[in-house]
Amino acid sequence: MRILLYLVALVTCGLSQTAFAQPEVTLWPDRFDADAVAVGQTVQAKMELCERPKYTVTAGQTLVVDTDSLNAFRQNTLLSPAETDAGTVRLQGDSLVYTAKAGLDEVTDVIRINSCTDDAGADCTERTLTVRIGRAGTSGARVVDVVGGETIGQYIVTPNYPQFCGSINPVNNYEYARFRKLELVTANNTIAPVVEYRSARAGGDDVFEIIVCNTFGTCDTNNITFRVSGPRATLPFFDDFSYAGPRPDPKLWQEDVVYVNDAYGIRAPSYGVATFDGVDGGGRNYGEGIQDVDQLTSAQIDLSQVGGGNSVFLKYYLQTGGRGLAPEEEDKFITQFRRDDGSWVNQRTVVGSRISKSDTTFKYYALPIEGPEFRHMNFQVRFLMRANAAGSNDSWNLDYVRVEQAEDTSRAFRDIALSSRPPSPLQPYTRVPYEQFVGRPQLLRERLPVELWNHFAIPNNISRSSVVVEDAFGIELLNAGLLTGAQFNLPPGFSRLNNPIPAEPLAAYRSAASALSADRAGELTLIYQLGIDQDQSRLEAVRRNDTASTTIQIQDEYAYDDGSAELGLVNGGIGERIALRYEAFVLDTLRGLRFAFPNLSPDDAQRQLINLQVYIGPLGSRDREPDYNQTFVRPFFPSVDRDTLQAFTSYRFEDTNGNPTPVVIPPGEIYVGWQLASNVAKPIQVGVDLNNNNPGVIYTEFGTGWKALPDVLNRFRGSLMIRPVFGPIETTTSGVQEAGVTRFKVYPNPNSGQVNLELEGVAEAPAHYDIFDATGRTVARGPYATRIDLRLSAGVYTLRLLDREGILYGRERIVVQ
Repeated sequence: MRILLYLVALVTCGLSQTAFAQPEVTLWPDRFDADAVAVGQTVQAKMELCERPKYTVTAGQTLVVDTDSLNAFRQNTLLSPAETDAGTVRLQGDSLVYTAKAGLDEVTDVIRINSCTDDAGADCTERTLTVRIGRAGTSGARVVDVVGGETIGQYIVTPNYPQFCGSINPVNNYEYARFRKLELVTANNTIAPVVEYRSARAGGDDVFEIIVCNTFGTCDTNNITFRVSGPRATLPFFDDFSYAGPRPDPKLWQEDVVYVNDAYGIRAPSYGVATFDGVDGGGRNYGEGIQDVDQLTSAQIDLSQVGGGNSVFLKYYLQTGGRGLAPEEEDKFITQFRRDDGSWVNQRTVVGSRISKSDTTFKYYALPIEGPEFRHMNFQVRFLMRANAAGSNDSWNLDYVRVEQAEDTSRAFRDIALSSRPPSPLQPYTRVPYEQFVGRPQLLRERLPVELWNHFAIPNNISRSSVVVEDAFGIELLNAGLLTGAQFNLPPGFSRLNNPIPAEPLAAYRSAASALSADRAGELTLIYQLGIDQDQSRLEAVRRNDTASTTIQIQDEYAYDDGSAELGLVNGGIGERIALRYEAFVLDTLRGLRFAFPNLSPDDAQRQLINLQVYIGPLGSRDREPDYNQTFVRPFFPSVDRDTLQAFTSYRFEDTNGNPTPVVIPPGEIYVGWQLASNVAKPIQVGVDLNNNNPGVIYTEFGTGWKALPDVLNRFRGSLMIRPVFGPIETTTSGVQEAGVTRFKVYPNPNSGQVNLELEGVAEAPAHYDIFDATGRTVARGPYATRIDLRLSAGVYTLRLLDREGILYGRERIVVQ
């Protein structure tokens, strides 16, 4: 048995975070070809300061060139005149000395030299040397004001084309350098003189020297100071992270790398926590070894007006691990205060456990903010995670952060909060295709689990509560009481209740919801709402956490999960299979699968191969063949707006020609999953949602017959994130005409980079081929040949043969190992 489980970090969709630890960058490679840049393409940066091109000289300056570095010639004679239109030239031994005339602006001069290998001048060769003369470069400086977290474009001074290379060099050691990005953008197939700067949220001056050169040796220098204004706040400062996320509120916090979510926390003081998971905002590792990774710094809080006799406290709750992986002994969670001189002082350090055990409780901390060095107008609090920078190996959950004047360390606050969001209105599924949903009221849940946290010091009354279900048009399908009268007087701390919906509103709701039209059923929203007398000045969040909602789609897919992966499930050996059971209630068409591949797998994850498999009816013996088997599929992480850690990869069922091949599914059980098709050390992970537990629906087969996953891994709790997609066949269009397709053979397949082509029943050979990858990007093309050298990296590709008119001869999937 080689099935494995890995804990993974969770970061959902949002603005992509690129962090440069050392932000020196090169704008263009040597001898950059402007025509090679597509419209709107971003030229990425790397660490390098370019050198001046060969044989260039600034007007009025002298260039010395060694004309015989290999000592191949006995004598050299100048054939050009000693004075040209652009400069003067002379030979001094084996060196050519060229002095450009002053006042020139980017001209070219060609010097002719006669070089002989003997003293008699019998064996001579005429050589030419092209000298480019550039003007003296310009240098300018300016200051640009930027609001923290915003992106701003700035024109820069550049020499005339053809531009050669450039560099961006940070002048100051900016404290928040890793949370910002500076890059050059292009337009109209040329390099536009624009740099785009995305600031960190933190305030401060970020200074850059931007140098751009051309092939004449002209280098223009731009010195730009980006003056960043960070967020500011006043007392009381409060955040309970009870909002959508996935990033912290930019009005309260400077960084955006911690993950605001309602999945990782267990029994949270209010729904939503800030998870420190050891990966940046784009789901990438910070590096290697134990170091400072995630951090969260508050806005600047003005404490200068607080009198010395008044007490100010930082109060917060912290959970070790939660639904994530528990921190170990070398892992630390550090709380810091900022002095008036800008330095940081450690106030409390929480160390991980030697036995690496997750905690289901939130521990309360209250730290006094004492001393005149902290009573200034730019005071800040910082939470810092120190851990192994190689990936998401540990997590801490932060919640209910307050900076306020208070008499003591009391945890009593005028607030009753929802501790978690409502579940999906469906059960056991979280999503159901419309055709499977309509007319089936039994798919709608009848009980309402609700978690609450009473922050009052004593039992306190909830004046009212409600549960509402709305359709896609906002029309109410259910409006009933959430809590019973006996539950209104809540004890202090955490409470979990699980109430049935009263029989009469339940029957009416189920009947109305299961009869919805497809457009109205496209979304169902379940809303919990509390009514409590708890108003506090400038603390709107205490009312915000009284209402929480969950929206699910009833469209084209089945799901057990909530879209959030806290765990990764690995099929560890070649040939091993994992399948997830669903039930179809009516005849339908299965046209593809969606997989959650958390973007924390090894670098070679996307060079692996898997087979997509569908089993209709009971799994039976281990020798049973799947009813559908799409072989040699390459896992890949989809591109989304912010990051790819929680996105789903969609696979359409296709034949070897790329045509859709939907699978007809009769009523009854079906199993969908994958088989590992390549032997790799670290196979691809498939996400597991730990917030929804569906025992007995995950099955594995690794040579000894199919078994339910709990029989293989004791105490496994969670939902595997594979979603079958139903509905009519999706049509696709292409710029290539597809006439009567003629098949051809490709061998060997898989291959190591070379393939042979054998046509079948073709009177005239194709004109050319093209190859595109799984994302549809063309990666190779050329004239037809019976043998093709692919020169492609490992992966799965599609090869097409076409005639001179663009008519398709055939198409085959090929695998490069």
